[in-house]
Amino acid sequence: ALNISLRAEAGPGQIDAKFWPTVLAITGIGLSLAQLIVAVVRPAPEREDLDALQSGGYRRVGATLIATALFVVAWNIGTVIAFGYRIQLFPIAATVFLAVLIAIYGARSWKAYAFFPLPMAMLSYLLFSVVLRIPL
Repeated sequence: ALNISLRAEAGPGQIDAKFWPTVLAITGIGLSLAQLIVAVVRPAPEREDLDALQSGGYRRVGATLIATALFVVAWNIGTVIAFGYRIQLFPIAATVFLAVLIAIYGARSWKAYAFFPLPMAMLSYLLFSVVLRIPL
């Protein structure tokens, strides 16, 4: 946070681009230290309520890693030109990625596929690419 280059230094009493990252970093470090102290001082909780290990966990993790790698590859391609149109791949790749994750972790109905992947991908695209103008 302290290495952020500034276009112009802030005047006395003004907030510059380094302020919020510094506040977030200090807050994160403080909360981490508090959590560490609590974890060391407090006795370990009882673990009787945990479920037994389920089969297929390693396959799910492997499938998730493969799906994530393919998503990153598709995201890095960026855009393609098809039929004379420039098509941004992020919304398509994010929708497919979320649908694959839903399938890997066991969706219980068609509603999970209909009401989650596309709205989440479009919300992410609109927020970052359109509103915040962060290139995806």
